[in-house]
Amino acid sequence: MPSEAVRTDESAFVGDDDDIDELLAAHGGDARAAISDCLRCIAVLQLQVSRGYVRLPFATQTAVEKKA
Repeated sequence: MPSEAVRTDESAFVGDDDDIDELLAAHGGDARAAISDCLRCIAVLQLQVSRGYVRLPFATQTAVEKKA
């Protein structure tokens, strides 16, 4: 399924209170562990982007594969 378009002046990641509660529960209520895990995930995403990893919308990906 294609990704939704995201304005460049808005974050692609939206977290609400339910997301935060779920994150804290996954780390046993330890806020420091939850933040540390989030920072590790951000570092991984930055590394993937720096290596040229991009997620293309389905229609674009299909068009790229047809040209190849």
